[in-house]
Amino acid sequence: MKRIPGAADRISKLPSNIIDDILVRLPIHDAVRTSILSRKWRYKWLTLPQLVFEDSFSEQMTKELGVLSEEKLLAAVYQALLLHKGPIVKFSLAVPEFESCSSVDHWIHFLSYHDIQEFSLSFSTGSAHVLPYHIFYFLHLRHLKLRLCQFKPPPAFGGFSRLISLEFISMDFEAGQFGTFISNSPLLEQLRVFDGSTFNHLEISAPNLKIFLFRGVFESILFKNTPVLAVVSIALNRAVNQRRGQCSKPMKLADSLPALEKLYVGYNFLKLLRAGDSVAGPLGRPLEHLKALQFWKMHMEDRQGMLDALHLIKNSPNLQKLIIVIEPSRVDVVENLVGQDFSACCLKKLEQVELHFMSGIGSEVELIKLVLANAPGLKKMKIIPSENLLSHARGLEILKKLIQFPRASPKAEIKYSDSKSSRMRYKENKGYL
Repeated sequence: MKRIPGAADRISKLPSNIIDDILVRLPIHDAVRTSILSRKWRYKWLTLPQLVFEDSFSEQMTKELGVLSEEKLLAAVYQALLLHKGPIVKFSLAVPEFESCSSVDHWIHFLSYHDIQEFSLSFSTGSAHVLPYHIFYFLHLRHLKLRLCQFKPPPAFGGFSRLISLEFISMDFEAGQFGTFISNSPLLEQLRVFDGSTFNHLEISAPNLKIFLFRGVFESILFKNTPVLAVVSIALNRAVNQRRGQCSKPMKLADSLPALEKLYVGYNFLKLLRAGDSVAGPLGRPLEHLKALQFWKMHMEDRQGMLDALHLIKNSPNLQKLIIVIEPSRVDVVENLVGQDFSACCLKKLEQVELHFMSGIGSEVELIKLVLANAPGLKKMKIIPSENLLSHARGLEILKKLIQFPRASPKAEIKYSDSKSSRMRYKENKGYL
Protein backbone atom coordinates (compact mmCIF):
# COMPACT_ATOMS: atom_id res chain seq x y z
CA MET A 1 0.00 0.00 0.00
CA LYS A 2 1.38 3.41 -1.03
CA ARG A 3 1.68 6.02 1.68
CA ILE A 4 -0.34 9.13 0.89
CA PRO A 5 1.84 12.25 1.20
CA GLY A 6 0.85 14.35 4.16
CA ALA A 7 -1.27 11.66 5.71
CA ALA A 8 -1.29 11.78 9.47
CA ASP A 9 0.82 9.19 11.31
CA ARG A 10 -1.88 8.09 13.71
CA ILE A 11 0.43 5.75 15.65
CA SER A 12 3.01 8.48 16.30
CA LYS A 13 0.34 11.00 17.31
CA LEU A 14 -1.14 8.81 20.02
CA PRO A 15 -0.84 10.45 23.45
CA SER A 16 2.02 9.10 25.58
CA ASN A 17 -0.35 7.81 28.26
CA ILE A 18 -2.24 5.77 25.64
CA ILE A 19 1.02 4.28 24.31
CA ASP A 20 2.08 3.39 27.85
CA ASP A 21 -1.27 1.72 28.48
CA ILE A 22 -0.92 -0.35 25.29
CA LEU A 23 2.63 -1.45 26.09
CA VAL A 24 1.76 -2.50 29.66
CA ARG A 25 -0.90 -4.86 28.31
CA LEU A 26 1.48 -6.58 25.87
CA PRO A 27 3.86 -9.46 26.63
CA ILE A 28 7.35 -8.02 26.95
CA HIS A 29 8.64 -9.61 23.72
CA ASP A 30 5.78 -7.94 21.81
CA ALA A 31 6.39 -4.65 23.58
CA VAL A 32 10.01 -4.68 22.39
CA ARG A 33 8.87 -5.23 18.81
CA THR A 34 6.79 -2.04 18.87
CA SER A 35 10.05 -0.08 18.64
CA ILE A 36 9.89 -0.43 14.83
CA LEU A 37 6.48 1.25 14.55
CA SER A 38 7.70 4.84 14.65
CA ARG A 39 10.32 7.11 16.20
CA LYS A 40 7.99 7.93 19.05
CA TRP A 41 7.67 4.23 19.88
CA ARG A 42 11.36 3.33 19.43
CA TYR A 43 12.47 3.67 23.03
CA LYS A 44 9.11 3.53 24.73
CA TRP A 45 9.52 -0.08 25.86
CA LEU A 46 12.63 0.96 27.83
CA THR A 47 10.44 2.92 30.23
CA LEU A 48 7.93 0.15 30.91
CA PRO A 49 7.13 0.09 34.65
CA GLN A 50 6.38 -3.65 34.40
CA LEU A 51 8.94 -6.29 33.39
CA VAL A 52 7.25 -9.67 33.09
CA PHE A 53 9.26 -12.78 32.14
CA GLU A 54 6.74 -15.53 32.76
CA ASP A 55 5.82 -18.75 30.95
CA SER A 56 4.54 -16.97 27.82
CA PHE A 57 7.90 -15.22 27.46
CA SER A 58 9.83 -18.51 27.72
CA GLU A 59 7.44 -20.21 25.29
CA GLN A 60 7.90 -17.44 22.74
CA MET A 61 11.70 -17.57 23.03
CA THR A 62 11.63 -21.34 22.68
CA LYS A 63 9.49 -21.01 19.56
CA GLU A 64 11.92 -18.52 18.03
CA LEU A 65 15.21 -20.15 19.14
CA GLY A 66 14.24 -23.81 19.10
CA VAL A 67 15.82 -24.41 22.51
CA LEU A 68 15.78 -21.90 25.37
CA SER A 69 19.12 -22.06 27.16
CA GLU A 70 19.95 -20.45 30.46
CA GLU A 71 22.39 -18.12 28.70
CA LYS A 72 19.68 -16.82 26.35
CA LEU A 73 17.29 -16.16 29.22
CA LEU A 74 19.98 -14.39 31.24
CA ALA A 75 20.90 -12.21 28.27
CA ALA A 76 17.28 -11.17 27.71
CA VAL A 77 16.66 -10.24 31.34
CA TYR A 78 20.00 -8.47 31.75
CA GLN A 79 19.35 -6.44 28.60
CA ALA A 80 15.92 -5.36 29.83
CA LEU A 81 17.27 -4.34 33.24
CA LEU A 82 20.41 -2.55 32.06
CA LEU A 83 18.68 -0.60 29.30
CA HIS A 84 15.63 0.25 31.40
CA LYS A 85 14.93 3.88 32.21
CA GLY A 86 12.64 5.10 34.95
CA PRO A 87 10.85 3.29 37.79
CA ILE A 88 10.18 -0.47 37.85
CA VAL A 89 6.94 -1.07 39.71
CA LYS A 90 6.42 -4.75 38.81
CA PHE A 91 8.91 -7.56 38.16
CA SER A 92 7.81 -11.12 37.45
CA LEU A 93 10.04 -14.05 36.53
CA ALA A 94 9.25 -17.73 35.97
CA VAL A 95 12.51 -19.69 35.78
CA PRO A 96 12.27 -22.68 33.43
CA GLU A 97 13.63 -26.11 34.31
CA PHE A 98 17.28 -25.09 34.63
CA GLU A 99 19.63 -26.76 37.11
CA SER A 100 20.36 -23.37 38.64
CA CYS A 101 19.97 -19.68 37.97
CA SER A 102 22.31 -17.81 40.31
CA SER A 103 21.82 -14.54 38.44
CA VAL A 104 18.40 -14.23 40.08
CA ASP A 105 20.12 -12.97 43.24
CA HIS A 106 21.89 -10.22 41.24
CA TRP A 107 18.59 -9.14 39.74
CA ILE A 108 16.95 -8.97 43.17
CA HIS A 109 19.87 -6.85 44.38
CA PHE A 110 19.42 -4.53 41.39
CA LEU A 111 15.66 -4.28 41.98
CA SER A 112 16.13 -3.42 45.66
CA TYR A 113 17.16 0.06 44.50
CA HIS A 114 13.77 0.53 42.83
CA ASP A 115 10.41 1.02 44.52
CA ILE A 116 9.12 -2.43 43.58
CA GLN A 117 5.43 -2.80 44.40
CA GLU A 118 4.75 -6.21 42.82
CA PHE A 119 7.30 -9.04 42.77
CA SER A 120 6.83 -12.61 41.55
CA LEU A 121 9.53 -15.30 41.41
CA SER A 122 8.76 -18.89 40.45
CA PHE A 123 11.13 -21.85 40.09
CA SER A 124 9.76 -24.91 38.35
CA THR A 125 12.16 -27.58 39.59
CA GLY A 126 15.03 -28.36 41.92
CA SER A 127 15.54 -27.60 45.61
CA ALA A 128 14.15 -24.47 47.21
CA HIS A 129 16.09 -21.39 46.14
CA VAL A 130 17.59 -19.46 49.07
CA LEU A 131 16.38 -15.89 48.69
CA PRO A 132 19.02 -13.18 49.18
CA TYR A 133 18.52 -10.70 52.01
CA HIS A 134 18.05 -7.89 49.48
CA ILE A 135 14.46 -8.97 48.95
CA PHE A 136 13.66 -7.74 52.45
CA TYR A 137 14.57 -4.23 51.31
CA PHE A 138 11.48 -4.09 49.06
CA LEU A 139 9.82 -1.69 51.47
CA HIS A 140 7.16 -0.53 48.98
CA LEU A 141 6.04 -4.07 48.19
CA ARG A 142 2.26 -4.56 47.85
CA HIS A 143 2.03 -7.94 46.06
CA LEU A 144 4.41 -10.87 46.59
CA LYS A 145 4.31 -14.29 44.93
CA LEU A 146 7.03 -16.90 45.48
CA ARG A 147 7.35 -20.52 44.39
CA LEU A 148 9.97 -23.07 45.46
CA CYS A 149 12.04 -20.71 47.60
CA GLN A 150 13.37 -20.55 51.15
CA PHE A 151 11.81 -17.65 53.01
CA LYS A 152 13.83 -16.84 56.11
CA PRO A 153 13.53 -13.20 57.18
CA PRO A 154 16.41 -11.83 59.28
CA PRO A 155 15.65 -11.32 62.99
CA ALA A 156 15.47 -7.55 62.62
CA PHE A 157 13.03 -7.67 59.69
CA GLY A 158 9.91 -5.67 60.52
CA GLY A 159 7.70 -7.04 57.74
CA PHE A 160 6.31 -5.47 54.57
CA SER A 161 4.13 -2.72 55.98
CA ARG A 162 2.35 -2.09 52.65
CA LEU A 163 1.79 -5.72 51.60
CA ILE A 164 -1.75 -6.45 50.35
CA SER A 165 -1.47 -9.93 48.81
CA LEU A 166 0.88 -12.85 49.45
CA GLU A 167 1.12 -16.22 47.67
CA PHE A 168 3.53 -18.96 48.73
CA ILE A 169 3.77 -22.16 46.64
CA SER A 170 6.04 -25.05 47.68
CA MET A 171 7.87 -22.74 50.05
CA ASP A 172 10.27 -23.64 52.83
CA PHE A 173 9.73 -21.57 55.97
CA GLU A 174 9.18 -21.93 59.70
CA ALA A 175 5.71 -21.57 61.18
CA GLY A 176 6.84 -19.22 63.94
CA GLN A 177 8.63 -16.89 61.53
CA PHE A 178 5.72 -17.03 59.14
CA GLY A 179 3.22 -16.09 61.83
CA THR A 180 5.36 -13.15 62.92
CA PHE A 181 5.78 -12.06 59.30
CA ILE A 182 2.00 -12.11 58.75
CA SER A 183 1.28 -10.16 61.93
CA ASN A 184 3.85 -7.56 60.81
CA SER A 185 1.99 -7.03 57.53
CA PRO A 186 -1.06 -5.13 58.86
CA LEU A 187 -2.57 -4.28 55.45
CA LEU A 188 -2.60 -7.88 54.17
CA GLU A 189 -5.91 -8.75 52.49
CA GLN A 190 -5.18 -11.96 50.55
CA LEU A 191 -3.07 -14.90 51.74
CA ARG A 192 -2.50 -18.08 49.73
CA VAL A 193 -0.25 -20.92 50.95
CA PHE A 194 0.02 -24.10 48.87
CA ASP A 195 2.09 -27.27 49.41
CA GLY A 196 4.82 -25.80 51.58
CA SER A 197 6.35 -26.62 54.94
CA THR A 198 4.52 -28.81 57.46
CA PHE A 199 3.32 -26.97 60.56
CA ASN A 200 2.64 -28.20 64.06
CA HIS A 201 0.68 -25.04 64.76
CA LEU A 202 -0.27 -22.25 62.38
CA GLU A 203 -1.43 -18.91 63.74
CA ILE A 204 -3.00 -16.28 61.50
CA SER A 205 -3.26 -12.76 62.91
CA ALA A 206 -4.22 -10.22 60.24
CA PRO A 207 -6.83 -7.52 60.95
CA ASN A 208 -7.47 -6.72 57.26
CA LEU A 209 -7.32 -10.25 55.85
CA LYS A 210 -10.29 -11.04 53.58
CA ILE A 211 -9.18 -14.21 51.73
CA PHE A 212 -7.21 -17.17 53.12
CA LEU A 213 -6.50 -20.23 50.97
CA PHE A 214 -4.39 -23.09 52.33
CA ARG A 215 -3.39 -26.47 50.95
CA GLY A 216 -0.77 -28.43 52.86
CA VAL A 217 -0.31 -29.94 56.32
CA PHE A 218 -0.74 -28.55 59.81
CA GLU A 219 -1.82 -30.14 63.07
CA SER A 220 -3.68 -27.13 64.38
CA ILE A 221 -4.63 -23.63 63.29
CA LEU A 222 -5.70 -20.52 65.14
CA PHE A 223 -7.39 -17.51 63.56
CA LYS A 224 -6.54 -14.58 65.80
CA ASN A 225 -7.69 -11.03 65.09
CA THR A 226 -9.31 -11.78 61.72
CA PRO A 227 -12.52 -9.72 61.97
CA VAL A 228 -13.10 -9.25 58.21
CA LEU A 229 -11.95 -12.64 56.90
CA ALA A 230 -14.74 -13.63 54.49
CA VAL A 231 -13.32 -16.45 52.33
CA VAL A 232 -11.54 -19.46 53.88
CA SER A 233 -10.36 -22.54 52.00
CA ILE A 234 -8.46 -25.27 53.85
CA ALA A 235 -7.44 -28.62 52.35
CA LEU A 236 -5.07 -30.81 54.35
CA ASN A 237 -2.98 -33.06 52.14
CA ARG A 238 -3.13 -35.84 54.70
CA ALA A 239 -4.91 -36.75 57.91
CA VAL A 240 -3.14 -35.59 61.05
CA ASN A 241 -2.70 -37.20 64.44
CA GLN A 242 -5.88 -36.19 66.26
CA ARG A 243 -4.32 -36.45 69.70
CA ARG A 244 -1.69 -33.93 68.78
CA GLY A 245 -4.32 -31.85 67.02
CA GLN A 246 -6.38 -31.38 70.20
CA CYS A 247 -5.44 -27.69 70.30
CA SER A 248 -7.74 -27.21 67.31
CA LYS A 249 -10.66 -28.33 69.43
CA PRO A 250 -11.33 -25.04 71.28
CA MET A 251 -11.54 -23.07 68.02
CA LYS A 252 -15.07 -21.75 67.58
CA LEU A 253 -15.51 -21.02 63.88
CA ALA A 254 -18.11 -18.29 64.37
CA ASP A 255 -16.04 -16.58 67.07
CA SER A 256 -12.76 -16.80 65.14
CA LEU A 257 -14.32 -15.93 61.77
CA PRO A 258 -17.24 -13.56 62.46
CA ALA A 259 -17.39 -12.29 58.84
CA LEU A 260 -17.12 -15.68 57.12
CA GLU A 261 -19.13 -15.83 53.85
CA LYS A 262 -17.49 -18.66 51.87
CA LEU A 263 -15.98 -21.79 53.39
CA TYR A 264 -14.12 -24.55 51.60
CA VAL A 265 -13.54 -27.59 53.83
CA GLY A 266 -11.36 -30.52 52.87
CA TYR A 267 -12.35 -33.87 54.40
CA ASN A 268 -9.18 -34.11 56.52
CA PHE A 269 -9.73 -30.65 57.97
CA LEU A 270 -13.31 -31.56 58.82
CA LYS A 271 -11.93 -34.48 60.82
CA LEU A 272 -9.43 -32.20 62.54
CA LEU A 273 -12.21 -29.80 63.51
CA ARG A 274 -13.97 -32.68 65.21
CA ALA A 275 -10.73 -33.79 66.91
CA GLY A 276 -12.37 -36.95 68.20
CA ASP A 277 -15.63 -35.33 69.28
CA SER A 278 -18.80 -34.17 67.56
CA VAL A 279 -18.47 -31.07 65.41
CA ALA A 280 -21.18 -29.64 67.63
CA GLY A 281 -18.42 -28.79 70.10
CA PRO A 282 -16.00 -26.66 68.06
CA LEU A 283 -18.57 -24.83 65.96
CA GLY A 284 -20.06 -22.78 68.74
CA ARG A 285 -22.73 -20.29 67.70
CA PRO A 286 -24.19 -20.28 64.15
CA LEU A 287 -22.22 -19.03 61.15
CA GLU A 288 -24.65 -16.21 60.46
CA HIS A 289 -22.91 -14.78 57.38
CA LEU A 290 -21.96 -18.03 55.64
CA LYS A 291 -23.56 -18.15 52.17
CA ALA A 292 -21.43 -20.69 50.28
CA LEU A 293 -20.10 -24.00 51.64
CA GLN A 294 -18.06 -26.62 49.85
CA PHE A 295 -16.80 -30.02 50.98
CA TRP A 296 -13.84 -31.46 49.09
CA LYS A 297 -12.99 -35.17 48.77
CA MET A 298 -15.90 -36.14 50.99
CA HIS A 299 -15.99 -39.80 52.04
CA MET A 300 -19.70 -40.51 51.82
CA GLU A 301 -19.28 -43.97 53.35
CA ASP A 302 -17.98 -42.41 56.59
CA ARG A 303 -20.99 -42.02 58.84
CA GLN A 304 -19.31 -39.73 61.36
CA GLY A 305 -17.86 -37.57 58.59
CA MET A 306 -21.30 -37.16 57.05
CA LEU A 307 -22.83 -36.25 60.40
CA ASP A 308 -20.11 -33.64 60.88
CA ALA A 309 -20.82 -32.19 57.45
CA LEU A 310 -24.56 -32.13 58.12
CA HIS A 311 -24.02 -30.38 61.42
CA LEU A 312 -21.91 -27.73 59.70
CA ILE A 313 -24.70 -27.25 57.16
CA LYS A 314 -27.30 -26.98 59.91
CA ASN A 315 -25.12 -24.43 61.68
CA SER A 316 -25.27 -22.11 58.64
CA PRO A 317 -28.74 -20.51 58.72
CA ASN A 318 -28.21 -18.30 55.66
CA LEU A 319 -26.56 -20.84 53.39
CA GLN A 320 -27.40 -20.29 49.71
CA LYS A 321 -24.94 -22.53 47.85
CA LEU A 322 -23.75 -26.02 48.75
CA ILE A 323 -21.15 -28.02 46.80
CA ILE A 324 -19.99 -31.53 47.68
CA VAL A 325 -17.09 -33.05 45.76
CA ILE A 326 -17.05 -36.77 46.51
CA GLU A 327 -14.06 -39.05 46.93
CA PRO A 328 -14.66 -42.30 45.01
CA SER A 329 -15.87 -45.18 47.19
CA ARG A 330 -16.24 -48.90 46.58
CA VAL A 331 -18.43 -49.35 49.63
CA ASP A 332 -22.18 -49.08 49.16
CA VAL A 333 -23.57 -47.63 52.37
CA VAL A 334 -27.22 -46.78 52.97
CA GLU A 335 -27.47 -44.16 55.69
CA ASN A 336 -30.82 -43.08 57.04
CA LEU A 337 -30.29 -39.32 57.03
CA VAL A 338 -33.93 -38.36 56.65
CA GLY A 339 -34.28 -38.58 60.39
CA GLN A 340 -32.01 -35.58 60.79
CA ASP A 341 -34.01 -32.57 61.94
CA PHE A 342 -33.74 -29.75 59.40
CA SER A 343 -37.08 -28.18 60.23
CA ALA A 344 -35.58 -24.95 61.57
CA CYS A 345 -32.24 -24.65 59.84
CA CYS A 346 -30.36 -23.15 56.93
CA LEU A 347 -32.01 -25.14 54.17
CA LYS A 348 -34.75 -22.53 54.00
CA LYS A 349 -32.30 -20.18 52.23
CA LEU A 350 -30.59 -22.83 50.10
CA GLU A 351 -30.91 -22.12 46.36
CA GLN A 352 -28.17 -24.11 44.61
CA VAL A 353 -26.70 -27.56 45.24
CA GLU A 354 -23.95 -29.36 43.32
CA LEU A 355 -22.88 -32.97 43.83
CA HIS A 356 -19.69 -33.85 41.95
CA PHE A 357 -18.45 -37.36 41.14
CA MET A 358 -21.50 -39.15 42.49
CA SER A 359 -20.97 -42.91 42.46
CA GLY A 360 -24.53 -43.89 43.34
CA ILE A 361 -24.06 -45.32 46.84
CA GLY A 362 -27.02 -45.17 49.20
CA SER A 363 -25.70 -42.37 51.42
CA GLU A 364 -25.47 -40.04 48.42
CA VAL A 365 -29.03 -40.80 47.37
CA GLU A 366 -30.26 -40.28 50.93
CA LEU A 367 -28.51 -36.92 51.14
CA ILE A 368 -30.17 -35.75 47.92
CA LYS A 369 -33.52 -36.91 49.21
CA LEU A 370 -33.00 -34.99 52.45
CA VAL A 371 -32.06 -31.76 50.68
CA LEU A 372 -34.96 -31.91 48.23
CA ALA A 373 -37.43 -32.47 51.06
CA ASN A 374 -36.15 -29.63 53.26
CA ALA A 375 -35.10 -26.79 50.92
CA PRO A 376 -38.20 -24.72 50.01
CA GLY A 377 -36.14 -22.12 48.13
CA LEU A 378 -34.10 -24.56 46.06
CA LYS A 379 -33.79 -23.56 42.39
CA LYS A 380 -31.26 -25.98 40.93
CA MET A 381 -29.55 -29.21 41.90
CA LYS A 382 -26.69 -30.24 39.64
CA ILE A 383 -25.41 -33.80 39.75
CA ILE A 384 -22.21 -34.79 37.99
CA PRO A 385 -21.73 -38.58 38.07
CA SER A 386 -18.42 -40.37 38.33
CA GLU A 387 -17.04 -42.02 35.20
CA ASN A 388 -17.88 -45.45 36.64
CA LEU A 389 -21.52 -44.51 37.10
CA LEU A 390 -21.70 -43.13 33.57
CA SER A 391 -20.64 -46.46 32.11
CA HIS A 392 -23.15 -48.38 34.22
CA ALA A 393 -26.86 -48.82 33.62
CA ARG A 394 -27.41 -48.02 37.27
CA GLY A 395 -26.94 -44.33 36.51
CA LEU A 396 -30.26 -44.17 34.66
CA GLU A 397 -32.00 -46.06 37.47
CA ILE A 398 -30.71 -43.58 40.07
CA LEU A 399 -31.78 -40.63 37.94
CA LYS A 400 -35.32 -42.02 37.72
CA LYS A 401 -35.38 -42.42 41.49
CA LEU A 402 -34.19 -38.85 42.09
CA ILE A 403 -36.87 -37.37 39.87
CA GLN A 404 -39.56 -39.10 41.95
CA PHE A 405 -38.34 -37.73 45.31
CA PRO A 406 -40.71 -35.21 46.95
CA ARG A 407 -39.53 -31.60 46.72
CA ALA A 408 -40.19 -28.77 49.15
CA SER A 409 -39.56 -26.30 46.32
CA PRO A 410 -41.90 -26.37 43.32
CA LYS A 411 -39.21 -24.58 41.28
CA ALA A 412 -36.41 -27.04 42.02
CA GLU A 413 -34.74 -28.49 38.92
CA ILE A 414 -32.45 -31.50 38.85
CA LYS A 415 -29.74 -31.37 36.21
CA TYR A 416 -27.88 -34.63 35.61
CA SER A 417 -24.72 -33.67 33.73
CA ASP A 418 -22.31 -36.15 32.15
CA SER A 419 -20.06 -33.39 30.83
CA LYS A 420 -16.36 -34.20 30.92
CA SER A 421 -15.58 -30.48 31.07
CA SER A 422 -17.34 -30.22 34.45
CA ARG A 423 -15.17 -32.96 35.90
CA MET A 424 -11.99 -31.51 34.41
CA ARG A 425 -12.77 -28.07 35.84
CA TYR A 426 -12.70 -29.40 39.37
CA LYS A 427 -9.57 -31.44 38.82
CA GLU A 428 -7.71 -28.42 37.43
CA ASN A 429 -8.99 -25.87 39.95
CA LYS A 430 -8.74 -28.23 42.92
CA GLY A 431 -12.41 -27.51 43.50
CA TYR A 432 -12.08 -24.01 44.93
CA LEU A 433 -15.24 -21.96 45.28
